[in-house]
Amino acid sequence: MNQLFNSETLLHYDEKILAESKKRLAKLPTATICARKIKGHYRYSIRSKDSDGKYYETYLPNSRTTFIKECCEAQYLRKIIPILECEIKTLQKFGKHYQPEKKNEVYEKLPAGIKQNVTPVCRSNKEICQQWEYEKFDGNTYPNRAEGQYVTKKGESVRSRIELIVADILFDLGIPYRYENKLNLQTGAIYPDFTILHPKTLEIYYIEIFGMMDNPEYEQTAFSKISKYVSSGKYANLIMFFDHKYAPISPASIKQVLAEKFLS
Repeated sequence: MNQLFNSETLLHYDEKILAESKKRLAKLPTATICARKIKGHYRYSIRSKDSDGKYYETYLPNSRTTFIKECCEAQYLRKIIPILECEIKTLQKFGKHYQPEKKNEVYEKLPAGIKQNVTPVCRSNKEICQQWEYEKFDGNTYPNRAEGQYVTKKGESVRSRIELIVADILFDLGIPYRYENKLNLQTGAIYPDFTILHPKTLEIYYIEIFGMMDNPEYEQTAFSKISKYVSSGKYANLIMFFDHKYAPISPASIKQVLAEKFLS
């Protein structure tokens, strides 16, 4: 299942893209570029206005490839930015009135005798989360998983004591998760320790547990994995827990972080 979107998620996404687009546009040329196909090839020119208010064009040599690409990108961004701004305003207004759970309350509040004869037309977030959590997914088949000596309340084998703690906290809090669900990134596939479906926003999050940070070799591997999240744009949805022999991770702090993130 890919990330599911609701108005709040779309709003955050648009705001992020808008900020990045404005930042990028500020570094690009302000010239207006035109493109014409001549004998099967595009020729590019810069459109300018003279002192009499008349427009004229100056053709660019093909050697100015970088400048041409930057002008084209700037022209695209100048068009998309107002659209994003308009959509953000619409989502901000819409979000105040959008209450998706109202549809599900209609069924839930029916008298028992009526409800047993009715098939609901809408699925609640709870039903969506349950289906997502227990449907078949592409998990890690690495041998060490099968040899895991820790069994969670959910009945899964995990590799470490810390993973067991996190899994059982998620289970107790009712937060839907998958253990080592495959995630395809531009740099290749990885297996996050836990993949979370936010029970309220239906947004996908990832939990990584780095449990041997006192080991220099492990530490290097950990930061290499983190960099993959950063380069793929997934870092904003990454939750990390670090353990060190001189600063052991606290189950209470883990529970507090997860409860605040997914239940507040």
